Amino acid sequence: MKCAVLVKFDDNTQAYFNSEIPLAVGNAVIAGGKLGVVSKAIDWLDIQDFPVVECKTTLPKKSCPEETVDLGEHIVDYDFVRQTVDSVLAERDLPVEEELEAPQKEFVCNPDDFVIRGGVLMKYKGMDERIRIPDGVGEIGKNVTWGTWDHPVRSVAIPKSVYRIGERAFYSSKLEEVIFEGVPEEIAKEAFGSDDLCVIRLPQGIKTIGKFAFLRGTMVLVKEKRRRSDWDINCFSLAGCVIYDSANYIEENGILYGPAIKEGKPSVSVEKAEELSVVGVTKHKNKIVIPDMVAGKRVVLIGAGAFERAKWLDEIVFSDNLDAIGEDAFRDSGLQRVVFPKGKFWILSGAFYGTYLTELFIPANVRFEEGTEEQFACSLVTDLVVEEGDDNWLPPRAFDGCASLKNVVLPESIVEIGAGTFRSCINLENVCIEGDPDLGEDVFWGDNKLRCNKREGKQFLGSSKNPFAVHVEIK
Repeated sequence: MKCAVLVKFDDNTQAYFNSEIPLAVGNAVIAGGKLGVVSKAIDWLDIQDFPVVECKTTLPKKSCPEETVDLGEHIVDYDFVRQTVDSVLAERDLPVEEELEAPQKEFVCNPDDFVIRGGVLMKYKGMDERIRIPDGVGEIGKNVTWGTWDHPVRSVAIPKSVYRIGERAFYSSKLEEVIFEGVPEEIAKEAFGSDDLCVIRLPQGIKTIGKFAFLRGTMVLVKEKRRRSDWDINCFSLAGCVIYDSANYIEENGILYGPAIKEGKPSVSVEKAEELSVVGVTKHKNKIVIPDMVAGKRVVLIGAGAFERAKWLDEIVFSDNLDAIGEDAFRDSGLQRVVFPKGKFWILSGAFYGTYLTELFIPANVRFEEGTEEQFACSLVTDLVVEEGDDNWLPPRAFDGCASLKNVVLPESIVEIGAGTFRSCINLENVCIEGDPDLGEDVFWGDNKLRCNKREGKQFLGSSKNPFAVHVEIK
């Protein structure tokens, strides 16, 4: 197997090589006239079919260490490698730290792309995703246009000269990242209204923040330990997640971790915490793998609303150390695939409400706490299978309103089905319950396609020609 290596060059560029020579981290390399050092060797990925292209760089070769490997005038085409690696990773269950990350693009600042009047930024008309507002701009105006629908601005750097961010300044933007180079005096009402906004880090010292300055979907990291008196009481009321004293959190691979506080226990700092909770993300990723350990601490909890409205999220792989998935953890997100932990864990109310899951296999180790509901309601699940295990139950309204649900298979170990669990599943056709569970009220209310047929003196749900059957009466 040939080895892929990531090399960082002396001009801060980087590339992946299809190396025919065994290279270790730290080896010096010459390619295309540039001197680089191997920063990562990826021996688990066979990329022998990757093409190489001529390096366009014409920098003169510099004096090199004695143990320098000359790879000649060829460099692997990065874009092609990235696309191919993505397709390979999609079929592998790799830890997140081993995924290949594209280098972050530089911020672009072209004065001709900005409409500025009297020091007030009125419009951005460029085509770049990562931009820096020109120095000298004092105010970001009201209802600024940020690119076009097919070329929206995703990241913006705000210079020190900006002292005010106006009303609804970023209201219709597609921002995912905001970087403050200075400290503005004021952020006006409804300033950041981007549903796509992933994270915003507020510097210390902002005097005024207006009403509804941040909308849902935004993670706001605040260095202040508490709300300042000049901030509107509702400035964060619509924000997805607000973290005060943000220095007291761990950020790794685009995931933010805080202390996991057990019920009845006092709050502690992240340094003193024995276990961690996922509180949100600081970087958009289609697939997220929750590690077992971070900074030597077990990751045991997905916090309430941690991935709520994360439309960019396709797949989540949970840590086997996980104890619980909190309320509304993935509510209204774009989640399509999930790999549950191997150990026992709890799913709380609304955890997967409104997701895009289509097939759902609930392992025997899942537990639902008394008083919880709507865990999978209004999702796109078509087929549900629950694994045989210890005595378990389905909580009330767990699948209420799942209009896509067609087939359900429940094991003998299910001892109770809560009230309205499958209510208003208008396309539910076939149900197989191997045991004889207690039924709550209106379990199958409104499921008009689910027909009752008699056979051998028992009541069956589903077509008489279908193997899916249940020997309980429809209420």
